[in-house]
Amino acid sequence: MRVRLAALAFVSLSLCVGAGPALATVPYCVTDLGTLGGPYCGARGVNDSGQVVGWSWTLWFTDHAFLWEEGAMKDLGTLGGGNSWAYGINDRGQVTGWAYDYSSARPFMWQSGVMQDLGTLGGTWGAGYGINDDGQVVGETTTSDGSTHAFLWQDGTMQDLGGLMQSYWSVAYGINDAGDVVGEFYNSSGDFHAFLWQDGAVEDLGALGGTASGASAVNDSGQVAGWSRTSDGYGRGFLWQNGVMQDLGTVGGTDSQAYGLNDGGQVVGESTTSDGYIHGFLWQDGAMTDLNSLDFAGGGDTGWTFLDARDINNRGQIVGAGAINGETHAFLLTPAPGLPAFALVGAGPVVGHLVRRLRKRAA
Repeated sequence: MRVRLAALAFVSLSLCVGAGPALATVPYCVTDLGTLGGPYCGARGVNDSGQVVGWSWTLWFTDHAFLWEEGAMKDLGTLGGGNSWAYGINDRGQVTGWAYDYSSARPFMWQSGVMQDLGTLGGTWGAGYGINDDGQVVGETTTSDGSTHAFLWQDGTMQDLGGLMQSYWSVAYGINDAGDVVGEFYNSSGDFHAFLWQDGAVEDLGALGGTASGASAVNDSGQVAGWSRTSDGYGRGFLWQNGVMQDLGTVGGTDSQAYGLNDGGQVVGESTTSDGYIHGFLWQDGAMTDLNSLDFAGGGDTGWTFLDARDINNRGQIVGAGAINGETHAFLLTPAPGLPAFALVGAGPVVGHLVRRLRKRAA
């Protein structure tokens, strides 16, 4: 009974952070994640606890990977060089990206304050882009012959996916919890196409009438998001499922690109507008919405221009980069049905922790 009463006490707050695909028109609250001291910062990944990763300029105008949680942005440092970027984070708080050592960029996994160099496939540089809850990392690295190959790293071992695809150029951007991998490669016809790698087999996902495509993300339902060239030469975001590639459209312009995808089939990315600007978008249930036209808790102008959207978690939280007060900052958008904006700023990780504790007690 105590657990039920506690759950009821938090029901309105959990609705904010647990909103699903059906809540397309709910108000959102926006959290400015700040920067690491410089005027530019962009978010690249968010997990289901609301932890956010990306990169930011520092006071010395170097690029450093960051982890944002509970209202604070942490500098993840480098591997000894000047710069680093973070691209992906799993629900265990493990982060992947790339960082410079003293000579070149290297793929890394960061956890518990330690940044680990994942190595390469014989070449001099690489980058990690996606990570699943088992700690499997995907990305790209050079090989000993100078080619660039997609890789899958796990438990200290790096597997060459590009060699399996017999492609001299490939890159992996996303991986789901089943170990399915997506990315881009040059296929046997010499076309630049999106791929889905499952259990050692590679599927060419084709294109929307054009000759080029690339995949950015795959969810646990096997849906894939990315971009494709169309027959008329435009670039469009797509959602692929069961052999069918769907054109997601635009927010009024001619081009779009999808970056993030959650298990509910919500897609985020960027699109040109009718007046030629580039804005972040949310696509769901067949409709694409400009993030700048969303409703916001409290109403009125937020002061933001949302330039892109890079990832979306299973609670519907969206991250990306936006213009605010003359600078570019990372943002976190959280669905907030029926709640004032002040109730949600920095609240995502706290509520997620409370809900998980209540569920454990109930079990």
